[in-house]
Amino acid sequence: MRGRNTACVVGLLLAVTGCTATANDTTTTVPTTSTTTVATTETLSAGDGTPGATGLNDPYNPSAGNGGYNVVHYELDLDLDVATGDMAGVASIEAIALDSLSSFNLDLHGLDVSAVAVNGVETASVVADGEMTVLADLDRGTAFTTTIGYSGVAGQVSSPSVGIPNGWIRSDDGMFTVNEPDGAPTWYPVNNHPSDKATYTISVTVDDPYTAVSNGLLMEKRSGDGTTTFVYSSDDPIASYLTVVAVGLFEEEPEAGPQGLPIRNYFSPDVTDVERSYFSRQAEMIGFFAGLYGPYPFDSYGSVVVDADFPAALETQTMSTFGRGVLRLEEAVVAHEIAHQWFGDSLTPASWRDIWLNEGFSTYAQWLWTEHTDGPEAFDGLVDNAYRTMSGLNLVGEDVAPALAAALAAQQYPPPGAPPLTNLFNASVYQRGALTLHAMRLQVGDDTFFEAVRSYAMAYQHQNVTTADFIEVAEEVSGQDLDALFDAWLFAEAVPSIPQLGLAPPG
Repeated sequence: MRGRNTACVVGLLLAVTGCTATANDTTTTVPTTSTTTVATTETLSAGDGTPGATGLNDPYNPSAGNGGYNVVHYELDLDLDVATGDMAGVASIEAIALDSLSSFNLDLHGLDVSAVAVNGVETASVVADGEMTVLADLDRGTAFTTTIGYSGVAGQVSSPSVGIPNGWIRSDDGMFTVNEPDGAPTWYPVNNHPSDKATYTISVTVDDPYTAVSNGLLMEKRSGDGTTTFVYSSDDPIASYLTVVAVGLFEEEPEAGPQGLPIRNYFSPDVTDVERSYFSRQAEMIGFFAGLYGPYPFDSYGSVVVDADFPAALETQTMSTFGRGVLRLEEAVVAHEIAHQWFGDSLTPASWRDIWLNEGFSTYAQWLWTEHTDGPEAFDGLVDNAYRTMSGLNLVGEDVAPALAAALAAQQYPPPGAPPLTNLFNASVYQRGALTLHAMRLQVGDDTFFEAVRSYAMAYQHQNVTTADFIEVAEEVSGQDLDALFDAWLFAEAVPSIPQLGLAPPG
């Protein structure tokens, strides 16, 4: 990999003596020996503490994330060879021990570890079955830094929750990461659960003339021997599934957002002018949503459009990622990902069970943008179409009886408050989730509804949230008991009626 000695990339951060090597004009030092290949999970114990849990008992994915600590900051230094997919990395992870620990785990898939240190002292580790266990002797409340040198080939991991690959995806002119919900461990060691948000500094070194794009503000761009290092930083906490690295022959098209907000757009060269035009109103969208939900919650925004027939867009924080395959949705999908910066990115679910708080809110915001641009009739059409789809009314015809239509819809579109693990991002969390908000709006009135949603967005800015959090704010602002409404819309099998609109399920 451009001559880098991947066994010697960690030492500058470990601050111990050993072999030296020069890579990208930086001399680094690491231990001459590593215990990572001889340790086993049985040998990893130290002091009087207990091992940190290998998962956070998320009701949908109990093994996701790890217990015993909270991460404060990730500093990632990644060297990526786009042609081969080879990569070498150094991760410096600042965390706080929540228990007295004899060891702790990080999530890591398909990568080899060359050296590990805790607070500058080399320690043992073992990687197996997507878990990296690190020897530690940490008292409760201790702040500690773990430095890890690793390498491997950019790969993917299967996820039971989504129908798209997670991990590294090839584009026609580069590659990019897809992390939601399980892809982050394919490129760095991480506490991979949305409840453990942290700040990030991400440095990516690539061969010229590639450009590397990531979260936050571009702080530095350093030229090396035929390479360029791009350094990005974010002072606001990010959930690991919202991180991104995209590398390509991008054309940058910056613009100014509201109150001077920097908006940086990166397009692969073959992205057409028509496709680029869908992004021309991002500044207006941000201003529109800020009027509804409160000030834009971050220091920058941008979009990266990769030249891949990738059928999705991702709300990667401050730098949304779009495959060209999703641009058939035109401007609407751009509005959807911007709305996610409030709902999903600033306010992040504490558990994957509550994914409707991301997708239902952003879908409804997308509908509101359509109303803003195309008028009330367009909005009403979106509501009517979503209701007919979710309830099964669109299936009723000569060959399908109402009762069967309702049953088929219930089977295909489960309640959004409890989506199945194997179909976490089904259409119900988007459309019935959005209908839930509209039903609330019709019950409490426009002024109260928007006051409640804005209060929720502001009260939990940069925090993790649950469905109960939103209901509590909605009831406090409205002065109404809304439990029956949310129980029916989020958890009942049958889609409720909307009497104000004359809509009722078939049967």
